[in-house]
Amino acid sequence: MRRTSLLLVFGVTLATTGCASIVSKSQYPVSITSSPPGAVAVIKDHRGVEIHKGITPTLVALRAGKGYFSKARYTLTCEKAGHYPSSVQVSAGLDGWYFANILVGVGGLIGMVIVDPLTGAMWKLDDTVHVNLTADGGAGGQPGESGKDEKAKGTVVVTSTPENADVILDGYFVGNAPCTLELTEAIYIIEVKQVGYTSYRRELKVFAGGKVVIQAILEE
Repeated sequence: MRRTSLLLVFGVTLATTGCASIVSKSQYPVSITSSPPGAVAVIKDHRGVEIHKGITPTLVALRAGKGYFSKARYTLTCEKAGHYPSSVQVSAGLDGWYFANILVGVGGLIGMVIVDPLTGAMWKLDDTVHVNLTADGGAGGQPGESGKDEKAKGTVVVTSTPENADVILDGYFVGNAPCTLELTEAIYIIEVKQVGYTSYRRELKVFAGGKVVIQAILEE
């Protein structure tokens, strides 16, 4: 009798709640590590808003969803003296428990279409994100990082409309707008792009001690 009652309670719970919402969670502790450790780690959300800053290894709680049927996307940038900055995209993936709703019938349909998508429990983030940093050894690195004296560099400030567009310098991803770049004196090709919008592209001349401000307006 007791076993039957427990099964009944569990069945009612599944009928009113998503499987992923019961078994999984909508916010995950994510461990940020780097090689070498001791790097400054900055995490920005899909709007380009900084939500966490720490020294690796560091632990941060991140939401897996950002809206109804919409997964969360983050940009993680690690910087350490003597190394090139490195950025990676952190995106949520579907939680396996989300598909368990199919086995529950009508109640499971409610969980699949309403509950789990609203709570964000249909998505899951990896437990660990690791970033490899390359030592600044002179030539052969990313553009603008030739290892010359800091006085031989100029400043480039890049903003975009909409925000959080990818900034590409000589074919290398260097961050998301808005961002500030310190580049050695040279001529570069800079691109600012975002999915669903026209790309911005121009030749960029950087002079030692100078400052260039780029305002990229991307049209749909």
